[in-house]
Amino acid sequence: MRMTSGVLLFRRKRKDLHVLLVFNGNSWSIPKGGIERRESRRKTAIRELEEETSIKATMKLEEIGYVDREKFERLYCFLGHGDGKPRPADDAEIADFYPLDQAMKMIAKYQLPLLEVLRGLKV
Repeated sequence: MRMTSGVLLFRRKRKDLHVLLVFNGNSWSIPKGGIERRESRRKTAIRELEEETSIKATMKLEEIGYVDREKFERLYCFLGHGDGKPRPADDAEIADFYPLDQAMKMIAKYQLPLLEVLRGLKV
């Protein structure tokens, strides 16, 4: 099973939560990538956030668990509140913030439980 790590970055815009998603030409996802040898899950998440969106992780990140994509991938997720204008980079064709309800329709199905965490969030 491939081990990956990523950041679920959100912000409040008026009364709505918006979530940062990237599109790699195939599917929508949180910014994420493979954990390299001798790299922590947190360092991977921070590196991937910057590589795919040009956003530096200066915010506090809280590990919120993981989701599995069948037996192919385990994605560890860190939650953070952040702003800034994402610029797609690396293997991301699109990187932007989307309203939570819209993001839930866009994101890869196995990552949907990560967005569900935001529904009960008081920010």
